[in-house]
Amino acid sequence: MFIQTESTPNPATLKFLPGREVMGEGAVADFPSADQAGRSPLAKALFAIPEVSRVFFGSDFISVTKSEQIKELIETRVRPAVAQDGGDIIFKGFDGASGVVSLHLQGSCAGCPSSTMTLKNGIENMLRHYVPEVTAVEAV
Repeated sequence: MFIQTESTPNPATLKFLPGREVMGEGAVADFPSADQAGRSPLAKALFAIPEVSRVFFGSDFISVTKSEQIKELIETRVRPAVAQDGGDIIFKGFDGASGVVSLHLQGSCAGCPSSTMTLKNGIENMLRHYVPEVTAVEAV
């Protein structure tokens, strides 16, 4: 089966076009969480992917929304550690084409000689492990 994809106005959502009917004319199915995907084996399988946060079936397409996993990792794993050293780190963006995550260092982390090593050896390696699309981390 050949499935085409299209971007949507929501950068976290991708539209999949299988070239055949999914739900039928006028029918839709929205699964805003894995808990509500019980009646659909395909939706359950999609939610088995950790980054998937929502699945929607249209008449002839499927849209899949991914969670903002990079922001979540920065907030829950990086910021607390950086705060212990008297600094902060702010997520500035992710370029999906290049895979580069942009971060802004503040407080004692801004201009710190070890900040480059922290970005490359710590944060970049952790993000690449959890989010394979990430290729690099840069300070802005």
